[in-house]
Amino acid sequence: MLGWTMDTFVQTVAVIAALILALYCLNLLTEPARARTRLRHARLGHYKVLLGALSELGANSASRGASHRLAQAVNALALEAPQKVVEAVMHLQQALGAGSQPVSKERLDELTTELLLVLRADLALPYKDDAKTFAFHVPPYLPKQKDVTR
Repeated sequence: MLGWTMDTFVQTVAVIAALILALYCLNLLTEPARARTRLRHARLGHYKVLLGALSELGANSASRGASHRLAQAVNALALEAPQKVVEAVMHLQQALGAGSQPVSKERLDELTTELLLVLRADLALPYKDDAKTFAFHVPPYLPKQKDVTR
């Protein structure tokens, strides 16, 4: 039997058991970090939808689809995002809300800049933003044009 003795077999089984236990412990230690990473990626996706809908709403030809995407992103963020992000989103949403005065492009840019600073802080980007000099202008939404060359 390939020169295996009972002692060699027991040692091999013990080493395999120790490796399995080590892998299990490593998994337990890294699972919280993986969960935080999954949540961060989910929030990043919602942040992208939110900013895209804001760009479309900032255009003169905002669609119901943009309002729907904005509402979906806001609802998802209410469940997943930190309180500071939810407060910034609610502040912006109140300004855009039904029954309020139309928001000027400048005011939309100001509110979006405030929101974006909070979003960037939540994402823990490796650089620091200066709130005094950071400015964001909502880019105009440009719908896809039909190809007229055909």
